[in-house]
Amino acid sequence: ASQEHCKFFSMMSQGYLDQIRSDAGYERKKMVMETQFSPGQSVPEAIAPAGLRLFSRQVGRLTVSESGKALKCDVIKTEGPQPPIDDCSDLLGDRFEALGIEVGAVEATVARNIFIGD
Repeated sequence: ASQEHCKFFSMMSQGYLDQIRSDAGYERKKMVMETQFSPGQSVPEAIAPAGLRLFSRQVGRLTVSESGKALKCDVIKTEGPQPPIDDCSDLLGDRFEALGIEVGAVEATVARNIFIGD
């Protein structure tokens, strides 16, 4: 993922990060942030790395133009505590790999996961 895709995670408030630490018992824990993309409407499965568990997830439906520009994004599912971003508009304007299609735009699914654990 490009640095632009990290905006979602960098916009987390201190309160949200405190909630992650509180949930982890304020012990030093491992945290993994993951962004998944899937063509079409299939929602990728959140698979926690070994020793970690899913803490937070936001799934959005993304419309991408034939040139690879993100045009529209709507959140379709959330799990766990959410950062103070109630949509996925931070992806708008980003460019993804050109899709090589002739006409129109396509839909994709984007899932942003946070896993915590030992």
